[in-house]
Amino acid sequence: MSAEQTSNSSSSRKETTRSTAGFLASESDDRFFQSLFEFIELEKRFLQSPENGPDELRYIIYRSVFNKVIAQATDYKRLLLTIKAEYDDIIQELKRRDDEVRGAQQTVAASMSCSKSLITCKRRADQLRDRQTQSENSWWRPNTELTERGHGSGVD
Repeated sequence: MSAEQTSNSSSSRKETTRSTAGFLASESDDRFFQSLFEFIELEKRFLQSPENGPDELRYIIYRSVFNKVIAQATDYKRLLLTIKAEYDDIIQELKRRDDEVRGAQQTVAASMSCSKSLITCKRRADQLRDRQTQSENSWWRPNTELTERGHGSGVD
């Protein structure tokens, strides 16, 4: 759906434009957008940003690209600045929620660890009580036998 047209620019030179998805793009716009795409790909490779999922590095890359678009824009600068402010607010909210999730996961992990430690301590305490009871029973048994025979009482 790209129709080549020739239009006069304000400097009275001829410039080729094409209609792309509902807006006219000049060759300089094409070069600008191509440079943005190349910048995005280069930065993602350089920073080793994952392709999917939330990632701080990717947010920074696209924020930078959006700043370049805003700097290039003339007629829609205010609108683009408003959109960028909303974008930044949404990213901040996503980060906040992600931090909350991480905090909740750490709390759950810590409580699970406490529960496991408590169970282990109770089990060990039970084992020690059993050993103590066995030890007491084995110590008292010979003395009881001696007492019953009359040897341990001191009376013959």
